[in-house]
Amino acid sequence: MPGMSLPSRGSGIIFSNCGISTPVVCYLPKVEKGVQFPYPALMLTLILGGGSFKNKAWVEEMAQTLGATPQFYDYWSEQKDSGLDFDLETNKALKTLGGQPYNLLIKSVGSLLGMRVLEKAGGKVNKIIICGFPLHDFPSEELERYKVLNSFPVEKIRCFQNNADPHGSYQEAKTFLAKINPDIQIVEKIGDNHNYPYPEDFQAFLSEG
Repeated sequence: MPGMSLPSRGSGIIFSNCGISTPVVCYLPKVEKGVQFPYPALMLTLILGGGSFKNKAWVEEMAQTLGATPQFYDYWSEQKDSGLDFDLETNKALKTLGGQPYNLLIKSVGSLLGMRVLEKAGGKVNKIIICGFPLHDFPSEELERYKVLNSFPVEKIRCFQNNADPHGSYQEAKTFLAKINPDIQIVEKIGDNHNYPYPEDFQAFLSEG
């Protein structure tokens, strides 16, 4: 493919001339020797993580494991937490997507950022993975943004919530989603934290027809 170098699997690759409006870093997934390479197509999967700096490690890990494109929030360069600039980060995401088909893997406050992306570029989305709804962190008016999910077929959406996530339990997330569309599937995971290290589940959904 023009403009693409292919280093070892699990390392970053730079797409500079493949329909993306600006060069972005994405990854080939890590694969054990003798295991079939789980990378059926070069569709961009954009990862939008939680807001705190510690989420940078999750974004990097998921990107490397899934062969995806991470978005690093501007204030992470200072290794500190700050309020997410939704307008700035939405514009960055849209520039990365460049009008091409894409998947979204979005977590916590990154899922609200993802709703803004869908409002502007939802027509090109293929699959949407949401994990860690931050139901306790935002007012109801902001949570109304999730209603944009009604614009997409439910088979394109898969949600994951830890059963005892302090930012919103599985039961709370299930009840919340049912008010938007009761047919959206949400998977209960076991955990009393806001961590979502489930790349196998994410990959399985992305690989579904």
